[in-house]
Amino acid sequence: MENKGRRILSVIISIVIIAVYAFLRFQRLQARQERQKAQQEQVKNSQVVQQALQDNQNKLNEAAAKIKQAADSVKDKKSTTESEELKNAEMNKAIEGGYSVVKKNDKLLVQGFIIDHIIYKLKSREKIILPQNEYMSPTSVELIYRQIKEVINKNINGILHCCGGERISRYEFGLKIAKFYNLDSQYISPEDSNDPLRPKDVSLNVEESQKKLGFIFDNIEEMLKKL
Repeated sequence: MENKGRRILSVIISIVIIAVYAFLRFQRLQARQERQKAQQEQVKNSQVVQQALQDNQNKLNEAAAKIKQAADSVKDKKSTTESEELKNAEMNKAIEGGYSVVKKNDKLLVQGFIIDHIIYKLKSREKIILPQNEYMSPTSVELIYRQIKEVINKNINGILHCCGGERISRYEFGLKIAKFYNLDSQYISPEDSNDPLRPKDVSLNVEESQKKLGFIFDNIEEMLKKL
């Protein structure tokens, strides 16, 4: 009787061990599948980003060509003052045309794509992983448009930092987008980026540029309100 009880106990223990082993194997398999899915999603997102960058670059090149054409069209004016005024007017007109071209698809250039991507993911209740150690200065086309117009109108020379007025990490940027559009931020997770090819800080100091252009550059909330 005692031996029978031991055999039964041994069988139960074996079943438990097998069940635990099978459960652990299943968890490892599931984790591997999630990693593979995340890697595939990163590759897909990278391809979309590259295409968006190329499309935006083509549009910016078109706008730049219009500006150059406008500047060249006033080369032979007799009066320097008259020439400068006409040049500014023509270049402003060209910038407005370039701005409308860029604005048709994305209002924030690359950041426009990022915003659309984050909104889509959150509405789909999909996880988003954003670096918390990579910083940037998100910039809207509307703001760049105003900055360039002021540079032309005030005939400013030299190096200017024309971008948004707020330095922010990509993770914090995602949280602000979620909050602004009343979306659930629990699907956004931070990570520390270790990619050696990605600079950790591409933000710019705009204090001097704001003084020269004569206005305060928009922060994140102000730019989102104008979308």
